[in-house]
Amino acid sequence: MNTYNGKTFVQITYHRIALSGGTAIYRYDNGLTIFEPYLKTTRDTGKSKAKWVRHWLSESKNPYDYDQPTTGMFNSGEPRFMYGDLNQKKDLVIFELWEMGNVLKIYFFPKFYPKNARGFTKKFAINQYKRKGD
Repeated sequence: MNTYNGKTFVQITYHRIALSGGTAIYRYDNGLTIFEPYLKTTRDTGKSKAKWVRHWLSESKNPYDYDQPTTGMFNSGEPRFMYGDLNQKKDLVIFELWEMGNVLKIYFFPKFYPKNARGFTKKFAINQYKRKGD
């Protein structure tokens, strides 16, 4: 468990195993995760009424069958960083793409969703840049 601004979060890392057009498939290799072992990100096609969505995230137990999207991945205004929610905006999820999209880092904040999720994500991203020297 990690903390940022007094809020506890869990960091989870997935690795990309396939890429085709605007769709990427990621696999979680070991340990516990809040998501299924396979994640699919799909570029938003504009069919949803949601604003600022860049991608949609779907989960699966195998790399072939995916349900409806689990969450939208919203633009944070910072390169590499997007955010979403779980449990009807009760949990914040921040997504970070690394190594040209080959690695998807997920920061899960259980029982926390700020009023300004975009602003919180932007500040979190800047803090991560400072920590990593990017």
